[in-house]
Amino acid sequence: MRILFLNLSAESLVEANNALAGQGYDIATEIGLNVDQVLALAPEVLVTEAAPTDLACCGLIAQLKSRPDLRTLKVLMIVPGGPLERARGLDLGADDVVSLPFDGVEFAARIRTQFRERQPQEELQTMLKYATQRESIADLAVESLTDAAGVTKRRRWLLPAIFAVSVAAVIASLFMVVSDHRSRKDTLQLKAEIARLSYGLGQQSGLLGLRRDLLDSLSTRATPRGTRR
Repeated sequence: MRILFLNLSAESLVEANNALAGQGYDIATEIGLNVDQVLALAPEVLVTEAAPTDLACCGLIAQLKSRPDLRTLKVLMIVPGGPLERARGLDLGADDVVSLPFDGVEFAARIRTQFRERQPQEELQTMLKYATQRESIADLAVESLTDAAGVTKRRRWLLPAIFAVSVAAVIASLFMVVSDHRSRKDTLQLKAEIARLSYGLGQQSGLLGLRRDLLDSLSTRATPRGTRR
């Protein structure tokens, strides 16, 4: 569980380290990093301190949140001020915001919350990756059937069967992940992606059936009358 403390004041750094001591976190402390340097450290949760009017800090958060490879990175922002400053920090893209001075027990609980929220998102990305890979496999299967004049009838029936089982596994896994996801907006987006994949896989499954029937028809016509098959 990797945490990066970025640009924390000396006082906040002491409080944050004390709050998380002995809880098994791998903590790095840095100042003035850019996006690529943050990416190189591969943190799972980034804790940064700045006023919401700090353009450098706000620009860094915006860049981090816009990176597809950092979508699961959680950002907790420490700000001076009250509700207005916390609201501003959330609007800038932080996943959570705490005001100075913060309570150590509450701070540790908020860190744990960010790690819990990462898990379904990571699982989701893994499932979508597998679904995309299997979609590519289905494309290759369709292409192979196009040139499969010499494929035996038994093998032509086996390929769609394997394809159908794979589709069912992908869709079931995706719906399990969606059922555990906590953000309504993300859930709607994920369901749309699942629907897209389901439609594409269904189209390919139908195409596989058409190719199979065509090959059966061509094979039947090519067999001389009176010859046993």
